[in-house]
Amino acid sequence: MIDLKSIDLVPLTKELAVKFATMPGVPGERELKRERVAHFAALAREGTPFQLMWTTAIAKDTGEEYRFDGHHASYALSRLTEEEFPANWKVALRVFEIDSLAEDAVELLLRQPGGRKVAERHQAEGDRRRSGARSSRPREMPGVQRISRDH
Repeated sequence: MIDLKSIDLVPLTKELAVKFATMPGVPGERELKRERVAHFAALAREGTPFQLMWTTAIAKDTGEEYRFDGHHASYALSRLTEEEFPANWKVALRVFEIDSLAEDAVELLLRQPGGRKVAERHQAEGDRRRSGARSSRPREMPGVQRISRDH
């Protein structure tokens, strides 16, 4: 079961960016891309606003909070100096409550922008852990259409 607990528009602070950047991400979260982080950092230094909507989920079974969206932007912002950090910006924080990361993560991931790719990685990570295999190839998921960049 996935429940939306809150959506809040809050002031963006350095502390919030650091908290979000260092929060555990969902298993299978895409790796940070240097170019994407640099892009967000450059926009912030220039004072050019960009969309900030970060998502977390709290697993009822463990009480753990996981980052589901906002990794690149929060990491970029957390590394800015106090002088570079944007003033008077806001961030939309969405908090979901899930029964279990294992049971609900894929469904929640599919709701995120770019979520299909992340959901596939999450599924593959779980399969790999269960089987002990080292393959990173995502397994097919019912209801999820794989899209190739060649088409």
